Amino acid sequence: MEGQATGPNQIACVGCGTQHARPSKRLPNGWKRQNSAKMQLALVSEFVGQHGTPSQIERYEAGLLPSLELKELIAADLFLGLAEFPRYAKMRAICGGGPENEDDEHVTFSNEEAAEVPAETWDIYKAIEAVAGESISIEVRLHSARCECEGVPVQERYGVKVVKALGSRNIAREFAA
Repeated sequence: MEGQATGPNQIACVGCGTQHARPSKRLPNGWKRQNSAKMQLALVSEFVGQHGTPSQIERYEAGLLPSLELKELIAADLFLGLAEFPRYAKMRAICGGGPENEDDEHVTFSNEEAAEVPAETWDIYKAIEAVAGESISIEVRLHSARCECEGVPVQERYGVKVVKALGSRNIAREFAA
C-alpha cells in the first residue's frame, strides 16, 4: 500500500511510493535535548553524511550506529590535526608486585590539572598547542595511582587534554605526554 512502512526502519514515501530508510532521531549519549536538539541533530546528520563510511551512514540512517562509534567519528575529525600524537592510555597500577589490575581495592587513581610540568611534557604541550587549531582549552593533566601497600611507589603520568567545541557540545581528547 502506498504510504505505509513495510519494515521497522522503513517508511514509504507518499509522493513516489518507494521505501526509504527511516531518518534517525538519535543523538549520541550525553548530548543535551534542549531547544537546540533539532540543530544538533541536523549538525550530526550532516557530519555523518559528509565524513562517515557508507556503512556508518547506512547504520546512522537506520538508527543503528552505536553512540560510542558516532562520538569517535566526530572526535577523529575534530582532532585530525593531532593524529601524529599518541593518545593517552588509561593508567593501570601494579599493587604489591601482582598483575596489573585497575580494580585493585588498595589503589586510588586521581587526575588533576598539573601544578608543575617537566621539560619534556612542556615540549609536547607546546607542540600540541601549535597544531591544535581553535580550541576551548588545552591543559596538562597529572594522573596518579597510589597504592596503600607498603613499598609500592606512587605512579605518575602526564597527559595533554584538548577540548574543542562542536555546536553547543564540548569534545575532549587526551594525548600522552
